[in-house]
Formats: sequence, C-alpha cells, structure tokens
Amino acid sequence: MILFETTDSVIELLWDVALAFFIVRIALVYFLLNFLSGLLLSWLALSGYTPVTHLIALSSSEALVPFLLVSAVVWARVIVVRYEIPRAGGFRLGIGAVALGLMVLAEVAVGLVMYEEGWWRGEVWERLVGGGGRVWAVLAGVLGWYALMPYVMMWFEGLEETRTLEPEPVQGKR
Repeated sequence: MILFETTDSVIELLWDVALAFFIVRIALVYFLLNFLSGLLLSWLALSGYTPVTHLIALSSSEALVPFLLVSAVVWARVIVVRYEIPRAGGFRLGIGAVALGLMVLAEVAVGLVMYEEGWWRGEVWERLVGGGGRVWAVLAGVLGWYALMPYVMMWFEGLEETRTLEPEPVQGKR
C-alpha cells in the first residue's frame, strides 16, 4: 500500500510544520515584547519624559538606541529561558529572522500611519531623511542586533556552562 511507503515523509512533513509553528510562535512573542518596549520608550522620549535628551546633541530617536539594544538582550534571554529553546543555531536564527520580518513590517506600518495622520510628522521626516545615511546605518544595526540576539545567546549560555561546571572529585578504591 502507498500509505505505508510514505509514512516517513508524512512524519517528516508534520515535524517540519510543528517546528515552523514553534518558530513563528516564539518569534511573535519576541517581536511583541521588543515592539511594546520600543513603543513605550518612544512615547516617553517624544512626550518629554526623558530629561537627558536636552543634555546631548542627539535626537530623541537616537537617544533611544542604547535602551533598544539592552531591551533586545533582555527579551532574548527571557524567551530563551521561558521556552527552553535548544542550542540549535538554525532554530534560533529562524526565530530571529521571523521576528526581524515582523519588526520591519511594524516599523513601516507605524511610520506610514504616523506620517499620514500628521502625528509627529517632523520626527518621522527627521528619522527618514534628516540624518542622512547615519540614521539608516543605526537602524540597520539595531535591527541586526535584534535579529541575531537569540543566536548570540548561545555564546553566553556556553560561558555560563563553563563557569558552573566543576570537576567531579575522583573517588579512589578502598
């Protein structure tokens, strides 16, 4: 029968679908955590609740970069620990790639809505055109950091393992 000849391929297909589902689900959580953190930080900066921006010669969006980088590290660690993501590079790069795609779509959508509705039109225009290539380079760097962070966490986990592993005492014969 043909059913028994294709069982391996059906199981492999179902396994691939399950892995894709897990990757998309974890990437969605990672994206939402980072997006909402960035949204809150942006709101604080644009509302004038960050008193440090008048001390430095950066726009409010450039002053948020260190906070966004730290946010990506924190949330990547949270999803790795919470979902017990295995130390498989392809799996973690898949999570980062899907989350990156979601973040790019969200950035474009929010930017278009803010520009079309007239909300902070100057801020959107400054971000896109005013800073020249520097703004695009910083944005690409932040998004690259964000996408690679689940994968980079494997390196930090390797450091933790080497620090916590202690040699077992050698027991001699009696």
